[in-house]
Amino acid sequence: MPTNSTDISHFDKMQPLWDKGYDLVICSRDSKDAPGARQAVPQPWYKRLMHRLLDWYDRKVFIAGQDVILALDERDRGWAEDEFGKQAHVIRSGVSYEQFPYRRRVSARTPP
Repeated sequence: MPTNSTDISHFDKMQPLWDKGYDLVICSRDSKDAPGARQAVPQPWYKRLMHRLLDWYDRKVFIAGQDVILALDERDRGWAEDEFGKQAHVIRSGVSYEQFPYRRRVSARTPP
């Protein structure tokens, strides 16, 4: 069933997919994802800039500093390896502490 996050005017476009048996239908407001898609109210330029800067930070600084990437299933594992260029591991019911032992990170910013 649709939620309040999607305008009700799009229901007719989603209903055939539910009728085919899909459990989840995700709509896009980006024309690169779906032909004819558009944002009813575009975000201001400064919000778009902040999102791009945060995405850059996540990819280049935060994710680059991670030893291990964990994924929930094989599809996500393949995507993560392609996207970030690092080996990813599939976890099913939480992190295995034997496989990923805790090691204290030593940083130049952290006093000994």
